[in-house]
Amino acid sequence: MGQTQLEAKNHPTHGSENLLGTALPVNPLVLEAVERGEDKSPHAVLGPHLNRFGQVGVRTLQRHVLAVDILTSTETVPMVRELGDIWVGLLEAKEIGRVPDYRIQRVEREGTRVVDDPYRHTPRLGELELHRLRTGGSTVQESLLGAHPQHYSSPMGEVEGTGFVVRQDEAVAVRVCGDFNIWNGSSHAMRQLGNSGIWEIFIPGVGNGTKYRFEYLEPTGTWIEYADPVGHYSTEDPDSICVVQPEGFEA
Repeated sequence: MGQTQLEAKNHPTHGSENLLGTALPVNPLVLEAVERGEDKSPHAVLGPHLNRFGQVGVRTLQRHVLAVDILTSTETVPMVRELGDIWVGLLEAKEIGRVPDYRIQRVEREGTRVVDDPYRHTPRLGELELHRLRTGGSTVQESLLGAHPQHYSSPMGEVEGTGFVVRQDEAVAVRVCGDFNIWNGSSHAMRQLGNSGIWEIFIPGVGNGTKYRFEYLEPTGTWIEYADPVGHYSTEDPDSICVVQPEGFEA
């Protein structure tokens, strides 16, 4: 697990030029889909992306805020509202081609709150894991799919969270909703890994005991909520809600 260093090459931009002092531009229609949580490649827009000058443009989706800042170990960078609840700011890369460690500071009516950015993290699954999912049995499915608590170190501190992975071959988009986002999955849209039908996201701050479920967008435009097929069901609502459990947990 680490910081993403990808450019938003999967989506068309406003024009052909990436100007010094600006974040990599994105088509407004794509921004609208990302803001609604209906895009299959949200990580190609949100999170950090290098422009051709080596600067790091950061986009983040933050709802119910008065203002948003990017925090690094050395500076606080104000962000500007770009579209809806999407905010954008620009960092200078301290090392060429590398994204500096950062956090997001939310300025709310009740005060300020610092959170990690789900969209700065690289996928937990690579080509080997995707191959295992295509060829392996139920044991492989349970070990790779579902909700798995994760931990890693970064220059700005330890990061705890949960990686969510689900197979949904026919979906237009897939999201995670739970008690951590007031059951509004539009802020935590997952990315599809290639054309595999596997969707994933790492959500910092989500730990053991968190209740969640998935929702996917059908080609007809209808959102369907469903329980994690390999998840551990909540005793309060076993038909649709699952609970994040520590690794090795057996019901």
